[in-house]
Amino acid sequence: MHNAIPWRVIIGGFWLIFSSTSHLSAQKTAEAPPPPTNDTVSTLRSVYSGYEALRAQIEEQRKKQKSESTEAARTAAQAEAERLEKRRQELERDLNTVATGVDLRSFDSPAPSEDLSIQDEFARLVKPILNELQDLSRKPRQLQSLKADLELQKARSSIAGRAISAIDAQLTTLRIAKKNEDSGLLRSLTDLRKTWVTRQQDALTRTQALEHQITEIGKEEDTGFWSILAGQAKNFVFTRGKNILLALLAFIVVLLGLRALYFYGIKYFPAARGERTSFARRFLGLVSQGMSAVLAVLAALSVLYASGDWLLGGLAVLALIGLVLLAKNGVLHYFEQVRMLLNLGSVREGERVVIDGVPWQVGTINLFTQLTNPLIPGRGLRLPLDTLMATTSRPCVKGEPWLPAAAGEWVLIDEQRLAQVKHVAPDFVELAFPGGAERLVPLGEFVQMQPTNLSHGFGLSTTFGLDYKHQAEITSTIPKLLTEDAHSALNQQMKKEDILECRAEFLQAAASSLDLILVARFSGAVADRYIVLSRTLQKIAVDSCNRRGWVIPFQQIVVHQA
Repeated sequence: MHNAIPWRVIIGGFWLIFSSTSHLSAQKTAEAPPPPTNDTVSTLRSVYSGYEALRAQIEEQRKKQKSESTEAARTAAQAEAERLEKRRQELERDLNTVATGVDLRSFDSPAPSEDLSIQDEFARLVKPILNELQDLSRKPRQLQSLKADLELQKARSSIAGRAISAIDAQLTTLRIAKKNEDSGLLRSLTDLRKTWVTRQQDALTRTQALEHQITEIGKEEDTGFWSILAGQAKNFVFTRGKNILLALLAFIVVLLGLRALYFYGIKYFPAARGERTSFARRFLGLVSQGMSAVLAVLAALSVLYASGDWLLGGLAVLALIGLVLLAKNGVLHYFEQVRMLLNLGSVREGERVVIDGVPWQVGTINLFTQLTNPLIPGRGLRLPLDTLMATTSRPCVKGEPWLPAAAGEWVLIDEQRLAQVKHVAPDFVELAFPGGAERLVPLGEFVQMQPTNLSHGFGLSTTFGLDYKHQAEITSTIPKLLTEDAHSALNQQMKKEDILECRAEFLQAAASSLDLILVARFSGAVADRYIVLSRTLQKIAVDSCNRRGWVIPFQQIVVHQA
């Protein structure tokens, strides 16, 4: 019971988040309509007058259609009645717009189709996003459309005025002539004048309605682009920003909660109680990570769905669709990555892999894998999974070396230059030479130098020759005495435990001397004296010859005369 309380608190918190989000998104504040002005009432009267006149003309054309005797006359009357009916519908819409201040064209959208298709569903998904983008320029586009229509109606009114003036001139001429045969023409021109007067009145009425709509829109405060942009930004911060924060909070809580549940609950699974590198534990870990990510995404989408924010929801779904399409193109690549994460790839955990000539030990394989080297301090090298997939590892052998030398050890470069390794890093090695000179060498280049490590012990040897007059003692007495003299001299210069071996042996009978070799092995504690000790052995040999009376011959040239 004690462990059940936190889960109830978490579930209750999610319910409060979802319910408060949907409740706040459903609240809409109703704005009171503005009181009518004298200009509005005058426009309403003008539009209604034109509307009633059109109704009368439509009735007249319908009666004419029934009374005409010829088919052509009835067809012409029907066409005129249909044209006037379209004009009546426009005036009716203008009357509604002026009276209510609402554009009724938004109510004329067709009913949604019951047939489902991918194109329709995608269009419904993208439509809220496009609507939000259109809202930024809705008022300027509406004003532009109204102004264009206003110019058209003014042009029609001007054309109708010119037509009426021309008809009036013709009627005046015919009336002055007073010919009986012109009576039919006078009636026809009179009817034609009525038609053009009606057209002019329609254009003037439409012009007045458009001017009223433009004036009303111009009175609003948010007609400017920057005002609209500021309003959209404010709406984003207080509405969309809140939804984004709630979605991120749900994503993080679900993701971390499931990860923590796996971390603390894995010990109760018998198949996963083994080593960290076992297949069962790795498989459960991979499934846990995938499921936690999917459920976290669903939780974030649920928050957006509960808040009714279809714009952010559509963007999130489009982003997920894009990720799925990208993932489809690299199925084989992701399959190899899954194999690596399950520790079934070409590189295995705990094995040895060579990167740029430097050996590393593979840590826990993940999206970023930590590579370590026992002789390199710090956390080592962090390698992305794609780079690690291009390499191959092998099992480590106990006791095998990881670097030629560690920090603080002495090495011999090119068998002649003595140097101390001061610092080892994942990318460089700092070498200090006798005399104070220092040098930075890339770690891979240092390994390729194949330096000789002197800090684990080293040996030195020197050769010298004695005169042939010591031929009787050169293989027995002299080597024993030289070994004693060398031991005595070295014990005076270093600790006894640092001298691992010291002996003299007969080497060869040369052309003008009997050669001896003096060999000595030392511990790594005196590696810094490598160069000095190589000269010390020569000095010990010469001092022993001087003390014992042994003759060191010089190079002789024998000339034979025929």
